[in-house]
Amino acid sequence: IIKISGTPKLININEFRHNGAAGKVDLSGKVELNNGPAWQLKGTLDRFNPGFFVRSFAGWVSGSFHTAGHWQDHRKDIQLSNLNLDGVIKNQPVIGRGSLSVSLNNTLNNNKAGLLPSKFEAQNLLLVFAGNQITANGNSNRLALDVNAPALNQIYSGITGKVAGRI
Repeated sequence: IIKISGTPKLININEFRHNGAAGKVDLSGKVELNNGPAWQLKGTLDRFNPGFFVRSFAGWVSGSFHTAGHWQDHRKDIQLSNLNLDGVIKNQPVIGRGSLSVSLNNTLNNNKAGLLPSKFEAQNLLLVFAGNQITANGNSNRLALDVNAPALNQIYSGITGKVAGRI
């Protein structure tokens, strides 16, 4: 079932349901493409296989999420809420739980959005992939962050080394 409307600058996804070779996907929301992407999406996945679209990411993911954000020259922010995902990608376990809101600093490079967080809020955030784990709770003023990433090369083959620390 596909119920999508809009213009080249605004796509309204009233209902997008797929049940096939790539698993089940149920998605609704909107995507704006005016000055770079902005989105509000709510989704549920049931044994969704991203490898159907990108061969090197074969596996499955099930669960639900809400996401909103902007990735534009003047504004970069990402919100994930009600994240509740489990799965296996590249034969490695994947877990996503909790909520995260990040806004990136837009005072760098003549008011172009940089990559330094100006806002960071996490609620019971747990991200796990291939033995790498991040947990976070709190905000920029009072944050509990624990990173244990001994296998960065499992995330991306061009990265070597490990990261571990606690704030």
